[in-house]
Amino acid sequence: MLSSDITDTATTIEVASGKGLGNKVLLIDSEAVTVTARTEGTLTVTRASLGTVAASHNKDAQVRVLKYSSIRDLTKEIVLAKLREVVGISPTITVLKKRAAQKVLDTEIATAQTDAVQ
Repeated sequence: MLSSDITDTATTIEVASGKGLGNKVLLIDSEAVTVTARTEGTLTVTRASLGTVAASHNKDAQVRVLKYSSIRDLTKEIVLAKLREVVGISPTITVLKKRAAQKVLDTEIATAQTDAVQ
């Protein structure tokens, strides 16, 4: 979790514990950031990694380490984060909402893959 608000241009961020976060790609809301250095809970990052857009983030925003084995998995993680941010979809949504979200996800993945090869 972020320990304080950050602007869309900040290159250092404070987290509760930076242990294990060195040289990782993190997802904060729908923005991927690459950790370039770590000193305890202070991370130096490159913003807007992996084609995402730099954005301001609020204190207590969830910080997750991206784990992916393919571009599809990476894109899925980013799109799901964006869906959660925009429409408030939680992991415990109903089957119908999951199906609707999957259709949106499939469209977004197809677009991202097309953009990646152009």
